[in-house]
Amino acid sequence: MIPFRRLPARVPWTLACVVLATACVWRGHPSEAGSECNRATDQPIVHVRLPGNPFQAMATPDGCWVFVTMLQGSADAKEGLAVIRRGGGVLDVMRVVGDIGAPAGMTMTHDGRVLVVAAQDRVAFLDVSRVVEGGANPVLGVLREGRGVGAVATTVTSNDSLLFVSNEQGEAITVVNLFQTRRSGFAAPVVIGRVAARVPISVVLSPDERLLYATSMSAPPSFGWPLECDGPAPTAPTSARVPQGAVLVIDVSRAAEGRPDAVVGVVPAGCSPERLVLSPDGATAYVTARGDNMLRAFDTRRLPADTAHALLARFPVGTAPVGVLAIADGRIVVVVSSDRLAGDPADHQELSVMDVSRLSAGAGARIGTIPAGSLPRELRTTADGRTLLLTNFGSRTLEVIDVARVIQRP
Repeated sequence: MIPFRRLPARVPWTLACVVLATACVWRGHPSEAGSECNRATDQPIVHVRLPGNPFQAMATPDGCWVFVTMLQGSADAKEGLAVIRRGGGVLDVMRVVGDIGAPAGMTMTHDGRVLVVAAQDRVAFLDVSRVVEGGANPVLGVLREGRGVGAVATTVTSNDSLLFVSNEQGEAITVVNLFQTRRSGFAAPVVIGRVAARVPISVVLSPDERLLYATSMSAPPSFGWPLECDGPAPTAPTSARVPQGAVLVIDVSRAAEGRPDAVVGVVPAGCSPERLVLSPDGATAYVTARGDNMLRAFDTRRLPADTAHALLARFPVGTAPVGVLAIADGRIVVVVSSDRLAGDPADHQELSVMDVSRLSAGAGARIGTIPAGSLPRELRTTADGRTLLLTNFGSRTLEVIDVARVIQRP
């Protein structure tokens, strides 16, 4: 077994976990829905082997199903959506939904009926019930974003009326009237605007949904920011120097009207900022900067108007941080190190565990690590907050982490 790596204890949290040296394949059949679906696995961390290279995982609200988008990282890898049944402490890969493009980020409508998948040149709308049941043709409709656009992440307002899609290479965030799109039977997706953004990745709504926060990996020349970061950003050659990236603050009502002045705030966010997540109360935005190995914390109250004072702290974390998640009522932030140069699929990387109460301590805020597979990418939690779902792109596994046994109070 690979032992959990613990840093010197400075806070009243203890961490302990184990992981099998080789990936576990958990087979079996779950019991009834409900609590049985969310029963913990036998080991604190298990790896479910997948037929493709996973990008993002998400569970249904009841925890009974897990969907994983998979890309074709090698010739023998499948591309599509893996459908995993979960229950009684076991996870069973049931099927793969194909013909949806090259899927990356996804979200589910709040009524639980539609899965929205960003798939590079398109956005696919899938019927959740058909995906779960294995019904024929689960694709309800497709929004064609265009070749080379790189649709990568999505989010939906709580009333399921607006959809936002970040286009990594398309220099824009697409705004879709989801209500009208569904009303048309997805025959004609209704695009109502595009917000200009250079290399946008994350799109996250504020709790009141008046604002949308987006990461932009590299500021445009019009900002006049100094060239202080090493390339590459996706739009720059490897040898180029590029500006810092940014957090964009977007007025949702203006974006919904297609107005060109929808961006109401821009804050420097380090070299190649990737993912953004909010604390449970929405007061803090955590942003991973892959290019300088930092996690940054921002005061969301200051992001729109007091951008010069929005940055609360910076934490050094592992190499090339990407995924990030706030857990334990916001007291802990977990950061995914995703070093693309780490090596082959047998390599093991790690997650950094950060104590939020030590924001001003810098390196002292990093209180431990959790082992991961090769090239870990995205981190999500089940609705009950008890299980973390980590995609290991290089080792083709879904890592299932039991929070109660990995991060515990004494």
